[in-house]
Amino acid sequence: MATCFSIQDYQLQKGIAVKPSQKEQITVDIYPKNELKIKLESAVSATIIGLSHKELQTLTDYSLTTIRSKASQQKSVTTKDGVTYRYNKNPEVLKWVIY
Repeated sequence: MATCFSIQDYQLQKGIAVKPSQKEQITVDIYPKNELKIKLESAVSATIIGLSHKELQTLTDYSLTTIRSKASQQKSVTTKDGVTYRYNKNPEVLKWVIY
């Protein structure tokens, strides 16, 4: 009948010297669901910078009504200085962002 040994047990039994291996360490952060959501929301809001309709109006010759209309039609708007914006309809954003 065969006996099963782990590799480490076999090496110890036979007196084989083995250099201890360095194990990689991995750190995993575990957050409660609500804390993770807050961290993700803050990351999203921190990375997306945009303009409101009113702010974009000051940079263009368009009326506020025209700005809102272009947003709903997903049309881009180019400012007086040549920068083109599009409206991001994502509920987390809802801003004019550089296109």
